[in-house]
Amino acid sequence: MAGIVENLPAILQASISPSSQIIKQAEQQLEELSKTPGFAEVLLQVINETSVGNDIKIAAAVAFKNFIRNNWNPEGTLAVAPLEESERERIRQIVISGMFQMEEVYRRQLSQALCIIGTYDFPHRWENLMEILAQNLTGDFTHILASLTAIEQLVHRYRKHGRSDDLIREIIHVLKSIAQPITDLFKRMVEIIPAEGQEPSISVDEQNQWLEVLLLLSKIYYSLIWQDLPEFFEDHLEEWMTGYLRLLALKLPTYEARSDSTEPNNLDNLKRVICDIAKLFSQRFEEEFLPYIMKFIEIVWNLLVQTDHRVRFDLLVNAALGYLSAVCERERYGQIFREPGVLEQICQAVVIKNLTLRQEDLEQFEDEPFDYLKRDIEGLDLETRRRGAVDFVRALTKYFENDVFNVLGQAITQYLNEFQSNPTQNWIKKDVVYFLVSALASKSTTARQGATSVSQLINIHDFYNSFVRPELVEVDVNSYPPILIADALNFVVLFRNQLDPQVLIEAFGKPNAYARRILGSDKVILHHFLGYAFDKLATVKKNNELIFNSQTIPAHDYLEALISAIQKPDSQKSHYLMKAFMRCLSLMDQKQAESANVYVDFLVRLIEAVVKESQNPMFTHLVFESLCVVIKKSFPYIQEAISERVMPLIEQIISADLVDFVPYSLQIVALLLYQSETEKRLGRQDYGAEKYESFFPHLVRGTFWQRVVNAPALTTIFEAFIKTAPDFVLRSGNVESVMGCYQSLISSRTLEENGFRLATALIPHYDTNPVLTTRGILLPMLNRYQTNKTQRFTRIFVLFLTRLAYIKGAERFAHVLNEIQPGMVQMVVDKVLLKELRENHLAQNYDDKRHIVLGLASLIGDTYELIKPIFRALVECSVDVVESTTTSVIFEKADEDLESEAADVYCKLTNIQSDPIIPKDIDVKKFLAQMVQKAISTDPSAVDCLPDKIKNTISQYAV
Repeated sequence: MAGIVENLPAILQASISPSSQIIKQAEQQLEELSKTPGFAEVLLQVINETSVGNDIKIAAAVAFKNFIRNNWNPEGTLAVAPLEESERERIRQIVISGMFQMEEVYRRQLSQALCIIGTYDFPHRWENLMEILAQNLTGDFTHILASLTAIEQLVHRYRKHGRSDDLIREIIHVLKSIAQPITDLFKRMVEIIPAEGQEPSISVDEQNQWLEVLLLLSKIYYSLIWQDLPEFFEDHLEEWMTGYLRLLALKLPTYEARSDSTEPNNLDNLKRVICDIAKLFSQRFEEEFLPYIMKFIEIVWNLLVQTDHRVRFDLLVNAALGYLSAVCERERYGQIFREPGVLEQICQAVVIKNLTLRQEDLEQFEDEPFDYLKRDIEGLDLETRRRGAVDFVRALTKYFENDVFNVLGQAITQYLNEFQSNPTQNWIKKDVVYFLVSALASKSTTARQGATSVSQLINIHDFYNSFVRPELVEVDVNSYPPILIADALNFVVLFRNQLDPQVLIEAFGKPNAYARRILGSDKVILHHFLGYAFDKLATVKKNNELIFNSQTIPAHDYLEALISAIQKPDSQKSHYLMKAFMRCLSLMDQKQAESANVYVDFLVRLIEAVVKESQNPMFTHLVFESLCVVIKKSFPYIQEAISERVMPLIEQIISADLVDFVPYSLQIVALLLYQSETEKRLGRQDYGAEKYESFFPHLVRGTFWQRVVNAPALTTIFEAFIKTAPDFVLRSGNVESVMGCYQSLISSRTLEENGFRLATALIPHYDTNPVLTTRGILLPMLNRYQTNKTQRFTRIFVLFLTRLAYIKGAERFAHVLNEIQPGMVQMVVDKVLLKELRENHLAQNYDDKRHIVLGLASLIGDTYELIKPIFRALVECSVDVVESTTTSVIFEKADEDLESEAADVYCKLTNIQSDPIIPKDIDVKKFLAQMVQKAISTDPSAVDCLPDKIKNTISQYAV
């Protein structure tokens, strides 16, 4: 340990060197040192060491936080440096004390480390954490902020998690510790608010800290009431609401004068959170909020009218509009908006004002076009003024559709006339029209479908033909206002499922593909708007058939234009273009697939480029996704060319262990396995999966499994080998490696899902090899369920057990369980399957539910004598699952369109799919009816225990 203390500062100094090579060496040294017990404590000693420079101390603080992130989750061998409980307890105590003693620059890292620890340990392993933090809500602002920051990060997750008994118990535990202290602190902070027209009696710097305290208190309050309004806060509503009303009206001229014009300050953010809280109360706790709602309406309205156009107020304006939207959707407040002149004032002073492009927006479009693009179409506009105004219009139309249409309809007519009289000067008016029409016409929208409900007061087809079509098929894309072309593309995307498919084909498809001209525009940003539009339109169906196909879309022409656009130096490697490229590849006909070498070469060059210089992660993901598409479409025709171009690149990535690209490479090899085996089965080539057997040793390389991010991809390629080359996998040496991987995965809370995937892929081969046995697979699962189950583990365990019962046969399933322990099959069916399905409704999608029913039905029909005491419960549960499968929207079949979304760490390539382990054409209802009848034929008296409703339902299933 003494050697570590002496050497660590030098290694930390090297970790912040300008040289990437020195940094890499230092990181490797730190990783090795991290395996030494006490390493985390030594890092904390370095931070406290007076003889060490600040840059090294900061590096130590960051290294400590990263160490905690990588190792605190108790994952056994999957952690780089497993921590003993005694060391964990020392670290907890040092972190909580150091957070209040160290300077702010280090405290931020410790606070984040504490929150990581708290995520795993609170409340069960660190029960008094909140109590300790609450005890530190006194003293100066710096001390208070340290505690509040940690509390806020720990309770923020209450907004994200679904309601559960465990979550409510935890919130109650937290409230006991902090509800009174934060309320007392809030009251003390509100007392600092000066009288109207005066300044606070604290300096401007202290004002900033004071406002940050209030901001954190409000965020904590918001998180604690997200699930439900606690009784304590209901009893103390007056203190909080009157304080919030005073804060919404607060003006601080001196503090304001020192604020940036683009970034919101703490007062702006505080008012925004207060608006969010008021919105939540108006939607969820209306009766309790009733005494305050009119006061909030008045003060929020004044806030909107008085707030100017500066960018820093965008989030605040959006939140204020969100609150008013929530209020106007409540019919009891309708009279407010029916007062003479109110709607006219709202539409002019709020709606149109906040929809109109500002100079700042135009400058962003010119100077930072990709930022404009992201805000406009990528979902980052969710908290902009324009989005808030559009949502406000939609909310107003719920009860005042005709009145709002009359007011805004006049504005639309006026603005269109002004635009047509002088398009060059008044094009911004047309831009406002696009937003007004979209807001009025689309009553509800989703990102996946665009408009899902439309108003009858606006004829979108007429509007398209008169005002949108010319901007897609007629105008000069280099001289026309580019924002209007972008607006036109966004319009057809929004109403893609309402517009006549023929107008979409006219604009984008054969024979002229007018929209393709946009890819040649001088305004590069329009290329990306076109890519976005093409991607969305490519999913539109008519009569259950995609309207974009090889007959309607000139795929070759688009592919050539997209290659040219992607290769432009200022394209910024946009994922919009890459996704459109992927869509076009999927539209290739056989002739184009036969000459797809050019696209394979292009994609390989792109991968070689991103390997050398990292790009937008989504772009990289879609390059690999596109490679999957071209492999699947063209492998039957150019398999040799694909292997010759792709495999050397894959081997280069694997050999160099290029961390970011290894998961993608593994998945590509899995796809090649599937494709090669398919071609061999169809007699179109002599070799199948055996060509890739030499790749197998890579899969059991220890360093691969040490990185959690690799596990899903490694599981995918294991599945491919099991599916295409089972005899090879079951060879001595190989099967032991596979079982070792399974045991590590199933013991890990982080990677348990991959363990189940691997176990499921192996089901057909259980008990064909002395190493691979059903018992050997089940025992680790049963142990996890008894000692360390999670809700996710339980959900997948239930699914696995039912799959196993169906695929291997319920009799074999029961035999193995009863071998482990006599009577275990009834216990597992009753205390695991039925209990979890009844209490937690664990099946989450259509296919999962089908598989569960098939497994339950197999148990009913094939093991009746063993499950006789729970026969009725098993049949009732099976029917419940069937009925939820057919009636709940949540469990409808997933859309089979190509979708490629990058995950946070591991990016699953969605274009790699093997045949399902259970065929999809099985009539689940009929199979259940047959198995129930089989049980009854074994014991005719069994029918007497079934309720009439269940008997009738089963009879209907049999038809």
